[in-house]
Amino acid sequence: SVEMDTWLLGYIRTFELFDRTARVEIRQPWQSGIWNGVVDGTPTKVSREGWSDTFARFAVNLVGAPPLAGKAYADYRAATHVETIVGAALSVRLPTGQYLEDKLINLGSNRFTFSPQVGVHRQYYNWSFETTGTAWIYTDNNSFFNGNQLEQDPYYTMDGSVEYKFRSGIWVSAGAGIGLGGQSAVNGVERDNRREDFGWTASAGFPVTRSLGFKVAYFETEHWAKVGMASQTVSVGLVGSW
Repeated sequence: SVEMDTWLLGYIRTFELFDRTARVEIRQPWQSGIWNGVVDGTPTKVSREGWSDTFARFAVNLVGAPPLAGKAYADYRAATHVETIVGAALSVRLPTGQYLEDKLINLGSNRFTFSPQVGVHRQYYNWSFETTGTAWIYTDNNSFFNGNQLEQDPYYTMDGSVEYKFRSGIWVSAGAGIGLGGQSAVNGVERDNRREDFGWTASAGFPVTRSLGFKVAYFETEHWAKVGMASQTVSVGLVGSW
């Protein structure tokens, strides 16, 4: 079992690209965690504290949502009650986090992870519906635990969500998703750890001013295969826009 505290600093910039709406995002987590378990019959405890891997993401709308700014964007959103948006994105997890080659438990991954995504968003008045497909593609970790090599097959996820926005600006949402694949091999020897995961989430947003608001969320996961993670996560965030 693990108890993990995460502080996350993120920056998002939207801009126009070939007459489409695009954005870049950078996120940097700092984490502090305590793991408890049993190794060869002996209760064991270990802690880690420091920077985790940096995340970078680029996204662009292929259909819908023209590139607008300021008042023009607000007017468009107020006048548009039904809309379909199709978008694509690429996320990259960079190996910048704390990593100890002689340890199995680390905050960093010591490898790149590329995540291409395709998503569809449908707005119908105060309701929004969204579905996204993602592939997680891993490079090899050639310094895995005392000089071993870790390889991992791609991991595929599909998720969907529904959101309702009240006139006051408060919004609530719920979603669920599944993930399959991700079997790994150490020094070419396959491990029996193919994953079959399920997760669901509920969240809400509360505006404070026109450009500042709070977001709270609960996220829970479980695994259907022999290997996986059962987790419960609560997050609170402050979101600003300008």
